[in-house]
Amino acid sequence: MAMPFIAHVNTTVYTGGAARTVALLADVLNRSHRAKCDVIIGRGRSDELRSVQSLDPGRIATILNVFAFRLLGSEAPLSRSRWELYLPELQKYDLIHLHNAHGYYLPMGALERILERPCVWTLHDYWLGTGRECYPPRSSTSKASWVSRMAPFYGRGYPVEFVDRSAWRGARLRALVGRHRPALIVPTADMLRRLGELGLEGLDVTVIPHGIFPDSQPEPAWDRDAARHALGIPADDFMVLFAAAQVDHPIKGFRCLAEAIRPIRENSFSLHVAGGRDQASRRLVGNGVTFHGQTDAGRMEMLMAACDLYVSPSYDETFGLTVVEALGQGARVLCSDLPVLREVSQGAASYFPVGDSRALAVLLQESIAEGCEQPSTRLQRARMIRRYYRFGSWASAHLHLYHRVICRGEV
Repeated sequence: MAMPFIAHVNTTVYTGGAARTVALLADVLNRSHRAKCDVIIGRGRSDELRSVQSLDPGRIATILNVFAFRLLGSEAPLSRSRWELYLPELQKYDLIHLHNAHGYYLPMGALERILERPCVWTLHDYWLGTGRECYPPRSSTSKASWVSRMAPFYGRGYPVEFVDRSAWRGARLRALVGRHRPALIVPTADMLRRLGELGLEGLDVTVIPHGIFPDSQPEPAWDRDAARHALGIPADDFMVLFAAAQVDHPIKGFRCLAEAIRPIRENSFSLHVAGGRDQASRRLVGNGVTFHGQTDAGRMEMLMAACDLYVSPSYDETFGLTVVEALGQGARVLCSDLPVLREVSQGAASYFPVGDSRALAVLLQESIAEGCEQPSTRLQRARMIRRYYRFGSWASAHLHLYHRVICRGEV
């Protein structure tokens, strides 16, 4: 078959794990010369990625779209005309690969038109099951805490939506998927199981773990000492790292970490925090914490290579990208005892009960007392994780699925 021409569609080009995955996948496929990929985004600009088409209606319109979605339950009212104009352009692609396709930037009518084409849809969250871009409750008793954790204004107690049309959106989305039968991708077996619990059974779903590390790099580019020298971090510090695209996001659990470090002697370790939207988190900890702010991929790689311990106290995840990245740099990892994090870490992390700051404090104190690991231990851990999350196998799995869907559409 000729090299397929693929359009990757996502909300944004930079923010969050889905955006990073889209950028990586498109770049890997383009560089392999096994597929030609364009990236179509709802907002933002990119000077780094090739072939990016932005349908950004502008900052003010984007904010109004989000508020219309949250407060009125409306579907991207200010994006409709842009999508209507752009939809004919999609005819030139052999296949459309949807990623995040939330209603505040991609109108439902445009989504239905896209699904009429050969289509693959990677589910980076549970929007298809819940009708809102967040996590479903893990039990019937956890709904209240789930809603409060997912409040869009970060802990101020507002509901997820003032006009809650999530049930309507979820039902319409599931009807669209049932009618058009796109090939769905999920990154973990845990996500596949949870989608089944939401009633999404009998669909064409493939589990493809994210590719994170180049095949040409079976070992980290940085060792601990070299990364610390480049970053100006003292070699004898026991360095603990926390990272998230939005540090203040309640689901990432920084408050749990802040509570866990309070009883620990300050001069026994140094805490580093990487990520944007960290104003509320800065108020939770003392002046001895280093906040790096929004961090590019290269610097994040150095921070993970430099740290002695990476901590992920998330309340929920669909994949846990930073956990895998930290392990791939050789770092020791403490993370919430979620099935998805046990799955992606391949058993190479240590786990504590979700939200239990006391249990986390005990593990932190034990890790600090043990001190820095031997370089050989870190290298063995990094090699193991990198073998499993290689670009090559990730790209090949996608290409196999693309060809199957394209051939099915030609019958």
